[in-house]
Amino acid sequence: YNNTRKMSRVKLAEKIKKRREKIGLTQEALARKANISYNTIIKLETGGIKDPDLPPKN
Repeated sequence: YNNTRKMSRVKLAEKIKKRREKIGLTQEALARKANISYNTIIKLETGGIKDPDLPPKN
């Protein structure tokens, strides 16, 4: 179970970074647009947040 959660975090981290790069945003720009801290973006992109509380996908 823990290994699955860790893998999910890694996949989420990769998706966030790839999408950010695809649309041409820096980490700082994404943080401003998302109204969250730059450090939070870094943690999200490296899988450093164990259970990100993200809104459901529409």
